[in-house]
Amino acid sequence: MLLLFLFMDYIKSIESGKEASFLSGMILQFMNPKIYIYAITAMSLYILPVYHSVAVLIGFTVVLTAIGASGSFIWALFGSAFCRLLVKHTKIVNITMALLLVYCAASLFF
Repeated sequence: MLLLFLFMDYIKSIESGKEASFLSGMILQFMNPKIYIYAITAMSLYILPVYHSVAVLIGFTVVLTAIGASGSFIWALFGSAFCRLLVKHTKIVNITMALLLVYCAASLFF
């Protein structure tokens, strides 16, 4: 579903000629299933079986949030570097990525 949302968002941006906003990127992060899988896996497998104190759980939540945020920050830095590299071929890159998203979504069902 996320892949199809990304594809449709790309198609809309081509038609309107408008680039994605910070707000749409932030909302997209809440739809990202990797975040939920990361949080559920870390809490259920590594933390909850060992620790039961609310203060410790809050501490681990803060640590996991910092780790996730730093990963997103590094991802954004690399994205910025690649943006400068790929800006020369924007349309080709966007069409290729959109087609790959559709292929990934289709391969989930076939």
